[in-house]
Amino acid sequence: MRKQYTSIKNFKTFLYLSFLIGTTTAFSYGSPLEMVNYQINSAAGIPKPIILNSYGSFAIDLTTQKLTIDQISTAFNSWFDLDNDHTFIEVSKTTDALKFTHTHFQHYYKGVPVEGERILVHTKANLVQSVNGQVTVLKDINVSKGMGDERALEIAKAALKVHEVYGDYPITTTFVKYESPRGVVETRFVKKVRVDSFEPLVMANVYVDIATGEVVKTVNLIHDVDVNVTAITHYKGAQTIVVDNTASGYRLRDNGRQIETYNAEFAKYSPRTLLRDATDFTSTTPNFANNPALDAHWGMEMTYDYYKNVFNRTSYDDQGGVIKNYYNAVIFESMMPQAGYPNNAGAFGMPYNVMVYGRGDNVTMGPVVGLDVAGHEFTHIVIDHNGAGGLDYQGESGALNESFADIFGTAIEFYVNLNPNWIVGEDVMLNNGSGLRDMSNPKKANNPNTYKGQYWINTTSSFDNGGVHINSGVQNFWFYLLSEGGSGSNDLNKNYNVTGIGIEKAEKIAYRNLTTYLTSSATFLDAYNGSLLAAKDLYGDASNEYEAVLEAWYAVGIGEKLSTESHVILDKLKVYPNPAKGIVFVNADFDGLSTLEVYDLLGKRVVKPITLNKGENSVNIQSLSNGVYFLKFNINGQTYSEKLMINN
Repeated sequence: MRKQYTSIKNFKTFLYLSFLIGTTTAFSYGSPLEMVNYQINSAAGIPKPIILNSYGSFAIDLTTQKLTIDQISTAFNSWFDLDNDHTFIEVSKTTDALKFTHTHFQHYYKGVPVEGERILVHTKANLVQSVNGQVTVLKDINVSKGMGDERALEIAKAALKVHEVYGDYPITTTFVKYESPRGVVETRFVKKVRVDSFEPLVMANVYVDIATGEVVKTVNLIHDVDVNVTAITHYKGAQTIVVDNTASGYRLRDNGRQIETYNAEFAKYSPRTLLRDATDFTSTTPNFANNPALDAHWGMEMTYDYYKNVFNRTSYDDQGGVIKNYYNAVIFESMMPQAGYPNNAGAFGMPYNVMVYGRGDNVTMGPVVGLDVAGHEFTHIVIDHNGAGGLDYQGESGALNESFADIFGTAIEFYVNLNPNWIVGEDVMLNNGSGLRDMSNPKKANNPNTYKGQYWINTTSSFDNGGVHINSGVQNFWFYLLSEGGSGSNDLNKNYNVTGIGIEKAEKIAYRNLTTYLTSSATFLDAYNGSLLAAKDLYGDASNEYEAVLEAWYAVGIGEKLSTESHVILDKLKVYPNPAKGIVFVNADFDGLSTLEVYDLLGKRVVKPITLNKGENSVNIQSLSNGVYFLKFNINGQTYSEKLMINN
């Protein structure tokens, strides 16, 4: 029972996530740092999280506090120093297989929702285990200003050069976060307008400033009786697929899995179904001839089985939703040339929930129907149905979106076990198997393997929606290292050595992070925090798996390397208080040479080496701004690091 909380309607959007590269604006987020940072809220006696970046990201572990959700929910405003104009309304509650209950609270300011801002409370046995999400402070904003819906629609249409729109979508009033090219994050009071057009092909949410009429942000929503028969697939040879048998022959319909594969060569656009007049692929015999559509059909069957058998997820929505594949959609060539058709594949999410596959040009690409392509596109729609609004297809959240699609597309290859590898699109690309992206070596395709390192795309750039495909290399490499292990030096000149835990465990951590801990505007920092919470849930925070998650993120430039936690060091080194204000004390009980340095979250040294005397040492930190830092000790050649929160 929800007690005093009121439910609100979730407006579901759809997205197309192209397998290659898209083109809209994007934004970037804050810097990486360690999870589970908090200070004590003396008024309520409840630990209080620290906001980690300009988007309001936070994560806090409350396992030892023995708090109920009622105690936590009444502390939200005091946590973030919010006045009574801010409210948090429960919008969903689910319980998973690990018996965790996840309750989502939407942030409102003066009764208007702040898009992408939710507090996620995770409980077990009625006690709070952790809380994460995004919250920003709003003050003195007038929400009585008015702009008619018709005016907002006309502004949105003009911005996208659209004359006629389809779909009866509500125009809503909301707050939205926007990062300018100067890197300044602003919160705007806007009208959110959904625009669907087929000439030109545009599907987007447009945010129109209510006071000025300025279009402050545009978010692309275009991402990317049964019998067993033998199919000669284009890439994987003879495979068994499920089709149905009608009076006129066999067709590519798997009624058990509810997978339907169509020929879209002569299809037309439809505002309700996206494509109409598509036809069935049929055969008069049980053995289908070589046709790339067979790859799409078989690949989707394998994808369905993977999600069902590994995660007990039934279809993309976990509700048995009908899965529709469209191959050979030549209509896209004239109506959407910017998407790269016919050399592309894509997923159109809510309300369509379909996959579209191009036929390739036989010069650079063959038919875009590889097994990892099917898994990749299907995963985009899974992301859209993750229970927290998906992942916005821009900037860092968009790069996470693409990365999760690569992660599970590749994991499906390993699940099927037909010569699996870490290359994305190796069957499709006619370039000697080098594919589109290499998760084991992102730089091979000019993708970054380090957060904000070489090849990183500025997330406010209009190119590739702010680098969604390119910057995905960071989490891709994290997942590869977490699965397989590896050592080396990253672009920050930090040495790493990751012991892999195997893809079977790594995929469970990634899936739980995606479906439990990420909000729609999640950053890489949120993914870092969420993956640690997921690893803790699954394996415990003292496990090898948890340590591997930390080490793999350190390898890609996020977080801090695990310290050598020798009991000798721990017994003889004390740092207090923590959080500290003005001065921090270090009590060292060592003979020989001991030094201390202080680094910020970007790895910049902010306090030069200090020689520690035996006994109590004071370190002046008054010049340092509030936040999280790392104390790095060198004690007789043995290194140790400890996190310090500064609250000057």
